[in-house]
Amino acid sequence: MDTINYYPSDTTISGLLFSNYTSEEIRRLSVKELTSSSAIDRLGAPVPGGPYDLALGPFDKNDRCFTCGQGFVSCPGHLGHISLVLPVYNPVFFRNLVNVLRGCCLHCHTIQCSNAEKYLFCMQMLYLKHGQTNEIDNLQSIYKTWILERKSLDTFYEHINEHMKLNPPSSTKIEATTKNLLAIRQQLIKDFEARAFKTKKKFCPNCNTPVRSLRADSHSKLFYSQGISNKQIKAYQERMSNVRQQKNMNNNDESKDNDDEEEMLTKMMSSQMYLTPLDVLKHFEKIWTNEKEVLGIYLATLRSPHHSITHIHNNPISLFFFEVLPVLPSKFRPVLSFNDQKFENPKTVRYSTIIQDNQYMKELLLLKDKQTTDISTSTTNRSSLTNTLRGITNEEKFNNLWLKMQITVNSIFDSSLDNRSGARVAKGIRQVIEKKEGLFRMYMMGKRVNYADRSVISPDPFIAIYEVGIPEIFAKKLTYPELVTPHNVHELRQLILNGPDVHPGANFVELEDGTIRRLLPNNLSQRTAVAKLLLTREKQHSDTSLMFTKKVYRHLRTGDYVLVNRQPTLHRPNGTPLTGLIQGHVVAGRTLTMRDRVFEKSDYQQLIISTILLYIQPVNEASLNLDSKSKLSMKSWPSKSNATNIDLMSNTDVIIRHEHLLSDLIDKAHCGSTLASLLHCYYELYEKRFTLGIEDVLLLSPGVSHRRRLINQCRAQAGQKALQKKFSLPENSNEQILINQFAKGFCLKSFDERISKEIDINYKISIDEHQNQIVKQSMSNLFKQFPENNLQFLIQSGAKG
Repeated sequence: MDTINYYPSDTTISGLLFSNYTSEEIRRLSVKELTSSSAIDRLGAPVPGGPYDLALGPFDKNDRCFTCGQGFVSCPGHLGHISLVLPVYNPVFFRNLVNVLRGCCLHCHTIQCSNAEKYLFCMQMLYLKHGQTNEIDNLQSIYKTWILERKSLDTFYEHINEHMKLNPPSSTKIEATTKNLLAIRQQLIKDFEARAFKTKKKFCPNCNTPVRSLRADSHSKLFYSQGISNKQIKAYQERMSNVRQQKNMNNNDESKDNDDEEEMLTKMMSSQMYLTPLDVLKHFEKIWTNEKEVLGIYLATLRSPHHSITHIHNNPISLFFFEVLPVLPSKFRPVLSFNDQKFENPKTVRYSTIIQDNQYMKELLLLKDKQTTDISTSTTNRSSLTNTLRGITNEEKFNNLWLKMQITVNSIFDSSLDNRSGARVAKGIRQVIEKKEGLFRMYMMGKRVNYADRSVISPDPFIAIYEVGIPEIFAKKLTYPELVTPHNVHELRQLILNGPDVHPGANFVELEDGTIRRLLPNNLSQRTAVAKLLLTREKQHSDTSLMFTKKVYRHLRTGDYVLVNRQPTLHRPNGTPLTGLIQGHVVAGRTLTMRDRVFEKSDYQQLIISTILLYIQPVNEASLNLDSKSKLSMKSWPSKSNATNIDLMSNTDVIIRHEHLLSDLIDKAHCGSTLASLLHCYYELYEKRFTLGIEDVLLLSPGVSHRRRLINQCRAQAGQKALQKKFSLPENSNEQILINQFAKGFCLKSFDERISKEIDINYKISIDEHQNQIVKQSMSNLFKQFPENNLQFLIQSGAKG
């Protein structure tokens, strides 16, 4: 049987690319311009030209799309747009915009670095584009040599061009970007940023204009701060006068224009200046005209993508601004319903606010323009509309509206950029995508699900080893969607009749269009009606194009599969052996380096590999010497009570002279659990592991008797001592007296919880005293004494708790 290809080759998706739309592309993609700030009328219907216009998609389940004619489920949604009166910043590229502006001069509109540095950067990126990374370092060497020789710029160009003639770029371009090439590209851009954009300069190297610091305020405002002193202004004036004298300017008109320009520039530098988005756009267009090649390489988003609608970006600078704002389809911001009333989605409220502010800005511009033909008839109406705006003058109202529109546009992309105090904003596009609750990690990465709980590992003889026990209350809440078929319809009907409170039952039923119908626990007639219609297609969903069936969200029951993930997940950090990683090497170091260890030559040569480092020691170089301390203290080693100078050449001092170990032993402090450690060498060479045996925990017969006697003594006396200390009773108090005091303390109406806490603390103190006695008696009666006892050695050296 031949298979049917539902996806023709010319419509198969071959890849996914992320790009940026220009204003012209947004207008071409849009199906309608939105001009009305009202989204829903009084009757609950969408307003034409508003954010819920039917051209953008169906308003509810009973509507049809005016663009494609599809229903609520089938319509994919269509893009709209809002034409803004004046541009606003694109918050996605705001940081890049500020970074470029800080590195450019707004007088000559060039990047504040030398032409040699810009030419070097372009040629290095050209070689990188062809994968010739070795030539990048060669160009850097030519640049450093030119700097040291202090020759002319033409000489630098000649050296670079000669080198590129001898070593031309390859004819093939590197399509796939490797990790190495990406790291080199990032380093080149970082170095160019450090030279051009991040180096503080007092004067522009191209026009000698004083440089002012640029300050950005919450992705919405740009200021040139007041930082130019009179001394810098005078220095600039002297430089400009010297330049004019050198050029022998005899033209009076040209001299007058330059004087006017100098006077205007001096006035601008004397105070703080606010840059509107329109001012920044004009400056950026001039910068792009002068530095098109460098900025196109530095900012990849400015290059024309081959998948663009227009194929050519006539004005790529518009990517940093919004002159036309795209509007999401209605499908992705559905209307909210409550008590038979319809409300705008919080995302839609933003678009309505932008449209309203845009209309107010148009009215203010018309009031300002005295040449408007209908100014006499509509001035009163416009004034009444704008009287409610914040601000005293029309110019102040206009700037406040412009700033408000900028903040609203920012909140569409990132709600955290809305810095208005007390304003409760909905999630932006960034909040919908990022973090654990975002689209990628929640739905696309496959690691998080809607129905999940945490399990506790505990033995249960009534379930198999491959089964997980779930409480009934969890089984009623965690549901499984099961498709309705003629084979299981009778079973699913019974589950629906049981309802959400009886197990096994069901909680929801999903209809063909995706609507979830909740089963009411106290309404048997509703559940009965739903159960009878499981195989019946409802009238409003009788469209034959819908090839879906109902789903019943039933309770979990025995036999269902569940995904179990133990937390935290244990994994091997590296390829080194894990067994005995701490304990084994400490025992090995102790066994080999103790003072009383004497080996046969043949045995020693099997354990220790002879090193040749001693025989290839460099001439006039000292040999290896070491003075350090071991992990073990002096108290761990047995010594005579009247011994003197026990610290000299003791077992705690590690002394190495001329590669020979003279004193102490190798323990945890000198042989840690690291790669290529002493233990690792033992394991790789001999696979012989030092471990703990039963002999390390065995006691001699006298030790066992003493331990049992102390344990019985603890059981008999620990509780009595705790009560005696709490109630201040003598040590020889009768047991009945202790019981009466204990009962009296807990039966009083004014019972204080501190009584039980104090008794508990005293009881623990009493047990600790008996435990210390048991440990002391056991240490002296071990079957294997220290330092032969591996467990005792590991505990006292700190390698084991």
